[in-house]
Amino acid sequence: MDPRKLSRAELVALTANAATGIADGKVSGFLAEQNTAFSDELTDKGAVLSAADGNIVQTRAASQEATQIGEAATEDLLLTHSHVHSAMKSVGASAAEYEALGYDAPDTTRSPVNPQTPTDLVAMPVATGSNEMKWVGNNAPGSVTYMIEAKIGDTAPYVIVGTSTSQKFRHSPVIRGEFYQYHVRAQSARNLVSDWSNEAVCYGM
Repeated sequence: MDPRKLSRAELVALTANAATGIADGKVSGFLAEQNTAFSDELTDKGAVLSAADGNIVQTRAASQEATQIGEAATEDLLLTHSHVHSAMKSVGASAAEYEALGYDAPDTTRSPVNPQTPTDLVAMPVATGSNEMKWVGNNAPGSVTYMIEAKIGDTAPYVIVGTSTSQKFRHSPVIRGEFYQYHVRAQSARNLVSDWSNEAVCYGM
């Protein structure tokens, strides 16, 4: 569970559970002094929050000072939980060890990027003896590589002429007056590919 989404009473309960789990050696990678330090700190700060929360409940909204103390104690305790969570990650704690303390284990999976088909491809010759292409990528910057293919001559098959991580590409050298037809598609790191874009034609300058 995410400590920041808990009520103060729930956070106090989580803190007591985590402090007990650490004191009982539930995180195998911690040293003895880490067990003592983290358990004591969680217990002490949990007690502060518990007292502050009890005061808030008793005085309701009338006690602005108690509310401020509770909020400060919450942030301070959350910071300690963050330190414990980071320390567990640094020692390679298992999912079961996170669960024993009531924490969520870090998400080690990454959602695959589903490449979107490029659109609005245009191509034009430029004076440097190149053909310049631009298109609308429809993908998050840096999430895909664009593969550019060309037909060189109106009866030739498509061949790969380059790749780009941005939404433009310059094909060179090109032959003056020659027919060039291009299309582009996106490819992700897991080799998922989009459909080909529209085709764009130009003649080498």
